[in-house]
Amino acid sequence: MKMAAPVVLALLFLLALVTALHWPAGPRLFVQVMAVPGLLLVLAHLAQTFRKRAVTPPPGAGPSPDAPAQDRAESAQAIRTEATFWLWILGCLIITGALGTVAGAAVFMFLYLRWSAREGWLTSITATAGTLLFLWGVLGQVFHISLPEGLIRWFM
Repeated sequence: MKMAAPVVLALLFLLALVTALHWPAGPRLFVQVMAVPGLLLVLAHLAQTFRKRAVTPPPGAGPSPDAPAQDRAESAQAIRTEATFWLWILGCLIITGALGTVAGAAVFMFLYLRWSAREGWLTSITATAGTLLFLWGVLGQVFHISLPEGLIRWFM
């Protein structure tokens, strides 16, 4: 399960790069500037993870008597962390699908920072405002990318 998130992110970065090939030069460059470093970092993380798995313990270094209990506790914590990650991703998809990309991303940013990252009000509001300005201003006004509207707009 540890490998699922990096693999999904790598696929998303690849999808963004392939999708952007048919876009005008400005938006395509923006996606390339964001997706190429992201893809490289995810691939580096995957390589590091595989390398760690290949490392064997030194000879004579046996497990401690408490190793099985400690391994179970670490495994349970890893599963909780992974599940929390995927729930936040699912929440982001639901919120942006309902409210649209700009409003949904802003709401998600605020909720994540306040409840998961436990950031203060000022940080949460500032990051939310920055997200709004970036999505609306840079993507919408500068690059003229039409961002999807949410399902709620259909009912209004």
